[in-house]
Amino acid sequence: MRNLTKRQCEAIHSKRRALERYNLSLNRHDLRDIVSMITNNQATFLLKESNTRSHWLVVYKEKKLKLVYDKPRKMIITFLPLEEENVSIKKM
Repeated sequence: MRNLTKRQCEAIHSKRRALERYNLSLNRHDLRDIVSMITNNQATFLLKESNTRSHWLVVYKEKKLKLVYDKPRKMIITFLPLEEENVSIKKM
């Protein structure tokens, strides 16, 4: 078995979590589109976890998705469960 890069592992993990938590089957093109929404300010910033990780709220395929974004790798790390009552929205 070949060694996977951190970016590849993040992609695999995020696809699994999207399916598990939102019943949404995503491919690499979908992940790229969501990242593009974040980088083009078409998503809602929630909070900064660290210098490299931030939480975002995105509406994709008519579903609200809460996710963690890895800025240096330009990749989604994971999809978080959406808890409507606990989501505080801060526009960037």
